[in-house]
Amino acid sequence: MLVLAVLVCALWVYTTLITPERGTALALPIAPGRELHISMWSREERFTTEEYLYSDSVIVDVPLTVTVRLYERHTISLRHLFTVRLPTWPLLVIAVVLGAVGIWSRKLRPGS
Repeated sequence: MLVLAVLVCALWVYTTLITPERGTALALPIAPGRELHISMWSREERFTTEEYLYSDSVIVDVPLTVTVRLYERHTISLRHLFTVRLPTWPLLVIAVVLGAVGIWSRKLRPGS
């Protein structure tokens, strides 16, 4: 439980304090020939006008966006599973709750 709390806290720090301009992508193998592609970003590029050739782009902060896709190598297909937009403050709350539960459960365990 404490390890999960540290991982969620690390995700919060990464998404709020040291986020790269273009986001982060992960590929997790789940079966032979299949991968989950996870993309996370909290900044987007917006254009100042509708004409992309003649407009300036501005990087703006947006809520944390996570997109999950399933990649199948044998069919060479990338299927969109879901996209979630959430503010980053719940990650910190989740980390604190997980940490408190982990510490509390260690105190209840006999012999620790």
